[in-house]
Amino acid sequence: MVVHGAAQSPHSTQVSGLSLGWTRVFNVCCSVSGSLPGYALATTVGNAIKNRASNEEILIILKDVPNPNQDEDDDEGDSFNPLKIEVFLQTLLHLAAKSFSHSFSALAKFHEVLKTLTDSDEGKLHILRVLYEFWRSHPEMISVLVDKLIRTQIVDCAAVANWVFSPDMAHDFTRFYVWEILHSTIRKMNKHVQKIQKELDEAKEKLEKQQSKKVQDNSVCACVCVRVCVCVCVCVCACVRACVFVRVCACVSD
Repeated sequence: MVVHGAAQSPHSTQVSGLSLGWTRVFNVCCSVSGSLPGYALATTVGNAIKNRASNEEILIILKDVPNPNQDEDDDEGDSFNPLKIEVFLQTLLHLAAKSFSHSFSALAKFHEVLKTLTDSDEGKLHILRVLYEFWRSHPEMISVLVDKLIRTQIVDCAAVANWVFSPDMAHDFTRFYVWEILHSTIRKMNKHVQKIQKELDEAKEKLEKQQSKKVQDNSVCACVCVRVCVCVCVCVCACVRACVFVRVCACVSD
């Protein structure tokens, strides 16, 4: 017997069959307050990204983001600004949250902006914090995006290790995805060290060959012609004297 009723979306059907604990895990919706710092600029950045703004245009917009670590009477502007990373990365991740490929494309497109925002150790560490806070209910997304950030050199292995062992990650420290990220980071670092070691060995070998060749080129060679006479007896009584010049050379290094 078929019961006709109100149609439900696939998502609603799946959620209705989950327990309360699991529905909380998948509940990623949240209310956004317009009074939050950087909200207006985040809206501007989002509209600029939708309109296919360039990296340079995005950086110009981000210049107006206030720095919570800087005093109002401080005109130097050299201190680390975490709000810039939060405004840009959260907006970018939100617009590219549809799939892994969308997120990868977004990171690649705005690689220059991300490199500029993470030019310090603090910036590298904070971008990982923001990524975690945004995708904390999706460990797989965190793992693949951290891997992408390392591969594109937006963050380095040291930053990932410091982030994993930071107090912010203490409550997730025993979860599998955290150790998967750490093991993957260590493997990448080992490969990098092996590559650098190979390049160093090749450079040493090349230098030794150049030095050896230089020593040979700087050697002083002295040549002396020596007259050697040989007597050859023909028949019984006749003796023919033949003389030849032999060139003898000796090389002495400087």
